[in-house]
Amino acid sequence: MGNAFVWEFTTPWALVGLPLIAGWAWWCHRRSVRALPFSDLRLIPQFSVGNHSRIIRIPGWLEIGMLVAMVVAIAEPRRPDPDSRERLPSDAIAMVIVLDTSGSMGAVDFPERPGGPLISRLDAARRTLRLVLLGGPGPNGEPFPGRMGDQIGLVTFSSWPDPVCPLTLAHSVLLRMLDDVRPSTLLTDGSNVGDAIVQGLLLLERATPQRKLLLLLSDGEHNFERDGDAKPKKPRQAAQLAAAMGVPILAIDIGGEPIPPRPGSDESAQAAYQQRLDGRATLTRIAELTQGQMLPASNALQLQDAFQQVDRLERTPVPSYRYRETWSARPLLIGIALILGIGAWLLRWTIARVIPS
Repeated sequence: MGNAFVWEFTTPWALVGLPLIAGWAWWCHRRSVRALPFSDLRLIPQFSVGNHSRIIRIPGWLEIGMLVAMVVAIAEPRRPDPDSRERLPSDAIAMVIVLDTSGSMGAVDFPERPGGPLISRLDAARRTLRLVLLGGPGPNGEPFPGRMGDQIGLVTFSSWPDPVCPLTLAHSVLLRMLDDVRPSTLLTDGSNVGDAIVQGLLLLERATPQRKLLLLLSDGEHNFERDGDAKPKKPRQAAQLAAAMGVPILAIDIGGEPIPPRPGSDESAQAAYQQRLDGRATLTRIAELTQGQMLPASNALQLQDAFQQVDRLERTPVPSYRYRETWSARPLLIGIALILGIGAWLLRWTIARVIPS
């Protein structure tokens, strides 16, 4: 409401014409009005000297008003529409969340807190994303402010990426879609991290804010391979594409800490340990190639803390365009100038006519 009466001028330099008009008005007021010489005004008893001397000055004042209106119209005073809204805040970003939904994300091995009950990795990611987007108290009592001004999109992936939600400010809609996401139950499904990143970049390519971000939540296990025309992108290739676009990738490793197997464990335990090491190394390389960051999370509290670090990191204000609807007084002023000019012309040829002209 306070901005409703704040006026600004598009071309304020045009206002230098106002002092010139004021000087011309002073000169017009001081000069004598030319009239027809007559020997004795008593010969025209119907003629009122006082009234007519005032009437003949009216066209001049109308012309002065016309010039003032034209000068101010050139300067174009305008003000923001009090009912309009700024489309993009200065610190708004476009962020695509790339969420792993492969079978490993359904593993119920993620503690809600150290020593607490276990939940699935996907459920932990879902709960934390809701907190980040809508806001609320964080793990150490520090509140999440929410990301209400950001455009957020969602891509899920297992063997192939699925663009679940395009970039949107309707975060409640995105969260409803997120609630419907389920981990893959197909034994043949793998984790195609590379193509998922590429799909997220395709969504970000259409974004308007200058700051863009890709948030990858995965255990990092890129284990999907297929020969032929549909060969997937390697995570390194996708990261190089993100770096070329200037999009940093913030990777959160939600697979837990790699735990070395006990001495004498079978080969499957050794393979699982090596797979976790490779997964974390993959996420680290992705983040490094894009000037991003890799944040490990072994329980829900660490996951929330990682998101808090992301939240603080991505709140640095950046220059961006703000779109405001404005009301311009130029058409009104042009209309007033036309009315005043026509009025002055009519008066000069009727009741305010001076002979000789």
